[in-house]
Amino acid sequence: MLKNMRKMSLVLILFIVAALVGCTGVNESGEKAQLSGTIYNEHKELFTGSAIVTLDGKAGLLEGSKYSFTDVSPGTRELVVEAEGYNVFTKKITFKSGEKKTEDVYLDNTPKIAVVTGSEMQNAEGYHAAKNMATRYPASVEHLTYPDNFWKEQEAVIDQISQLASDPMTKAIVVCEAIPGTIEAFTKIRDERDDIVLIVGVTHEDPDVIREVADLAMEIDQLGRGRSIAQLADEMGAKKILHYSFPRHMSLELIKARHDNMKAEAERLGMEFIDVSAPDPNDGDLQQFILEDIPSQVKSHGKDIAFFGTNCAMMEPAIKASLEAGIIFPEQCCPSPFHGYPGALGITDHNYDVDYTLGQIRSKVKESGNTDRMATWAVPPNMLFVEAGVELALKNLQEDLDFSDKEALEKAISETTGVDVSLTRYGTDGNFYLAIVESVIF
Repeated sequence: MLKNMRKMSLVLILFIVAALVGCTGVNESGEKAQLSGTIYNEHKELFTGSAIVTLDGKAGLLEGSKYSFTDVSPGTRELVVEAEGYNVFTKKITFKSGEKKTEDVYLDNTPKIAVVTGSEMQNAEGYHAAKNMATRYPASVEHLTYPDNFWKEQEAVIDQISQLASDPMTKAIVVCEAIPGTIEAFTKIRDERDDIVLIVGVTHEDPDVIREVADLAMEIDQLGRGRSIAQLADEMGAKKILHYSFPRHMSLELIKARHDNMKAEAERLGMEFIDVSAPDPNDGDLQQFILEDIPSQVKSHGKDIAFFGTNCAMMEPAIKASLEAGIIFPEQCCPSPFHGYPGALGITDHNYDVDYTLGQIRSKVKESGNTDRMATWAVPPNMLFVEAGVELALKNLQEDLDFSDKEALEKAISETTGVDVSLTRYGTDGNFYLAIVESVIF
């Protein structure tokens, strides 16, 4: 009795396993299937060159532009067509027992552009911009992310970027941000290929070296922002600029130089420039200080004052307090629709959609009664550098755009991204540019 029960249990288990195998399509028994098709070139004409056609790694029969497989096991297989001068064609095809299928192949020689950014956690704006470009140009753009702890994994970064050039169809590489290791990776690529376009945005390495190895480099014009922020504040009706910072920040050469440029331009335009000493966020409650100090400054100086702060932690409370007090807020320390505004205004569903976010900010600023007194850049710089990097690479490859022509670059960026950008060449020569993006006043 016990022996019979065990036999029945074994039969039942085998039946269940057989059923599961059948459901998942792993069972490859049955009559063989067939696959055939025609290969076309980029002009949708019959392909006349040499190619390698495989199905799950097994070579098929190729006669002219016609290919065929006559002994295909049922299941899902991968068709791969490789031809010199074209991107590799791949497609998953599922076959049933005895089925005869036709799959024509259209080869594509669109140049590949590899875009390397940080992860969504490290660089959300650049990451989403790269995803947008991959959606816009699915046949061209490949998006990769460098390691989150890139400062500890420079060898991995160098290998990751330099290996992109091993594909002869990769004609351009865009890296934003250009983290440590980018220079060495670009140098290795240059040793192997001189036909590939190398573009960077926001470099963490020596700009004088970057401009030697990259065909095009773009960075935020922090010194120029000192002047442009003062000009914007004046345009928005400010009579005074309040510059919030703390000693640790003001000891940094770039922040101090931007401050000095802002002060000089403010005074040139007839505005008073006031330095406000804020707590260092490492030592005190900076955000609470901002929330309390802005209303106090309004009592002393009136509402026609413009806030500018040097630390990211200041931005959300400053936006809140500026709206409530009715003062002018021309720009964040890191100008972007996604910096400070979503948190201050309760915009939780932006998903890094620039147009949607700008619309939401405009609506909420209007509701608060502070129209024409709040502003930011029309697009985050990292998003701009990624999107412009891809578009400018395509224009260089397809239309021979000259990266040394500053006016042509500004025009191309405006045409392809819909955003006006003012470029200043870094140094006296080379293709390294400092950028200021147009502002949106809400």
